[in-house]
Amino acid sequence: MIIFLSAWACIKIPAELMELQFLGWKFMLARYLATLVVVILSEVIERVFFKEGYEAPDETPGEAQT
Repeated sequence: MIIFLSAWACIKIPAELMELQFLGWKFMLARYLATLVVVILSEVIERVFFKEGYEAPDETPGEAQT
């Protein structure tokens, strides 16, 4: 989920083309690689904090427990 949302927010073709035009290919490539590294690290951190296989309790809101 984090990878999808980060890629959707950070890696857009029109933004990349504007960076290429105004800031040059070196800046565009550096920002792209930095974004890629940060997205991957955030996914790794997310997996550490929210371990795979976690299941929410099976309760309906407002239902009394017996």
